[in-house]
Amino acid sequence: YFCFSGQLTSVYLVSTLSSRSTHLGSRSVLTYRILLTMPKDMDPLFLEKVDDEQQGHFCSRPCCKWCCKCCTPRCCLGGVFTFIALVGIFFIGPRFGPSKFGLTWIVGEKSPPMVISHGDCPCLPEPANSMKWFEYAASLGVDALEFDLQMTEDEVLVAFHDRDWDKLTNATGLVRETTFEEMQRSVDVSVNYDQYDGVLISPPSIESIFERFADTDIRFNVEIKTEVELKDKVAEKLCGLLRDYGVEGRMLVASFDTESLVAFRDRCGDKVATSGSAEETESALIPILLGLDRWWFHPGSLSVLQLPTEGAGFDLTDKKIIDRAHAHGMAVQYWVINDEAEMRKIIENGADGILTDEVEKLRNVIEEMGFDLPDSVI
Repeated sequence: YFCFSGQLTSVYLVSTLSSRSTHLGSRSVLTYRILLTMPKDMDPLFLEKVDDEQQGHFCSRPCCKWCCKCCTPRCCLGGVFTFIALVGIFFIGPRFGPSKFGLTWIVGEKSPPMVISHGDCPCLPEPANSMKWFEYAASLGVDALEFDLQMTEDEVLVAFHDRDWDKLTNATGLVRETTFEEMQRSVDVSVNYDQYDGVLISPPSIESIFERFADTDIRFNVEIKTEVELKDKVAEKLCGLLRDYGVEGRMLVASFDTESLVAFRDRCGDKVATSGSAEETESALIPILLGLDRWWFHPGSLSVLQLPTEGAGFDLTDKKIIDRAHAHGMAVQYWVINDEAEMRKIIENGADGILTDEVEKLRNVIEEMGFDLPDSVI
């Protein structure tokens, strides 16, 4: 067992250190190649086949004499590999870096977090899920607009929070069973706003949002909320829009569903930042919380940790979490923060972004703490 574990661990370590930025599949291929190309007199898998003369040569080495007194050369070399592998894992890894785009969302020590308008709350001064709200937030001055993504029956991507109309509009039924033309004609998101009495305001298409703000400096944070069965169609259409409007470098794509994010990454390639699904975020966060990320850290392809303020009894706004994420090249953002005290704490701890419904409140806090504010683009 000692010999066999040494062989496997050493080969795994070599392949890991040689492919930190590759996928696991590439790592297994590299391991196979190492086994095929390693000289036979150095490969523990072949040592049992060597003749007496070769064994004598091996055991004549000063570093191996003590081992050969009680072990076969094969077992001795396996132990050596095990020791080297364990030392390497302890001090070096394996640690796989996140996507390079995390760095573009880290604001720096002397800058406030990005103001990211979250557009889903009856408290908003303008109707949620509407162009009115996006223009209002942009007029105040925000760093990024956050919105959710749904797909209509005729495969138009629209900005809307829920999969059905029932809770937030005058209409009923599923977004997926409504054509874009029907939505524009009959779905009203302003039903609870007296100032728009008699005026129908429908959710905007994703394309219209890009068309309106592509020539500004505003970033975008879109959360894919469609059914997982639509992942490939959504990925294709969203990637196409990002490319057509030249906003790939200003986009952060999120989803709680792993399959939807994987489909998007596969379609767009290494061009757009993504946060993590629930499972991916958990996998990245646990080693940090347990203090193990210096020796084992594999966040996958996510660039940004988007977190609530607490989870599983842990305070996720802890400065140590933010600092460790930064050490790995990941930005850290928090949702949805509408309380002034929480805003101050998160800013003091060095977070990179705050998603909020209370844009004016967050701007006031940032200004009171002596930081510069994002400019209005309208």
